[in-house]
Amino acid sequence: MSDAELITKYKGTRNVYMRSISSCERDSLRIIDIYKSDDESHITKLLSAKLSLQEKLNKVRELDENILQLLTQNDSETELEQILIRDDKINELLVKIDRCVSKPSNEGSIRQYTPSLIPQVPI
Repeated sequence: MSDAELITKYKGTRNVYMRSISSCERDSLRIIDIYKSDDESHITKLLSAKLSLQEKLNKVRELDENILQLLTQNDSETELEQILIRDDKINELLVKIDRCVSKPSNEGSIRQYTPSLIPQVPI
């Protein structure tokens, strides 16, 4: 198989994963928009989505590496820029998911630790 054929094959497989990632991303953002920390189904769905996104992203990164190895220098630079933009977007979503699921269930009653709340004890 020629390099061009391999690149086409890898990009086709990567596109399948990317469509799946996009679908998972849309579903996750919908849940984040209506998220309630006391709703176990929201937490479960978001954690499941996070795991799925991470697994798919790992597969996509393997394909990216194979593609980059076969491309010319100029083409690989362009491809790498697109990869970095895509990865940043997915990583932002993973951070949003982490922030949602780490929110306490009774947010109003929990005081956050801050140094100004610690009483000063004279020495």
